[in-house]
Amino acid sequence: MSDLRLAALDLSLTATGAAWTHDWWGNPQLGVRTIKTSHEGHQRLASILTEIAAICRNRPALVLIEALPMVSGTGKTALLLAELHGLVKQMLWGNNIPYVLVQPTHIKQFATGWGAAHKDRATGEKVPVGKDAVLLAVERTYGDLITVRNNDEADAFTLLALAALRYGQQLAPVTVRQAAVTSKVDWPQLPGPAAGAAALDSPTPAAIAQPTH
Repeated sequence: MSDLRLAALDLSLTATGAAWTHDWWGNPQLGVRTIKTSHEGHQRLASILTEIAAICRNRPALVLIEALPMVSGTGKTALLLAELHGLVKQMLWGNNIPYVLVQPTHIKQFATGWGAAHKDRATGEKVPVGKDAVLLAVERTYGDLITVRNNDEADAFTLLALAALRYGQQLAPVTVRQAAVTSKVDWPQLPGPAAGAAALDSPTPAAIAQPTH
């Protein structure tokens, strides 16, 4: 595996999917996990940020984040999820770790070859591509490399595989339709592997004052 360190996140208030190419110490090791917490409010956000900071301890060259849907609703859950996204991006920015957003439809297309829907060969009707389709596709394509336990981990690993392909570290064969997804993401120009860089400074954005009591 290359020295190019990558991490990927499918952010959620209840079950964030995470994937990475290297362990805490920077050793090549593919991995996935689900970040869960029983906390609420600020403590929940702090707990998730702490776990993400640990994953990024080796200072990845790039972090992939599943973007919020273009229309994600205006309810409390949608607003709290937007808060989490903002905090994670601020933490990465504050530690000089580049990140890139990938639309959910592009994740589905890269994993399955289809975006929001595909045409059923028997009926000719459009059939939605759900999260379970991504999970099944990841198990089928990358099952020899990694074991994913749920849809959140499958989304995160798909992000990781997409970036690996873009930067010349392809994890498994893909179709032309799948490879075309790399042109739909606004990729940054990476300076090179992050080997030898200092560990992540803080699990919380520096701009947020910490309680004194």
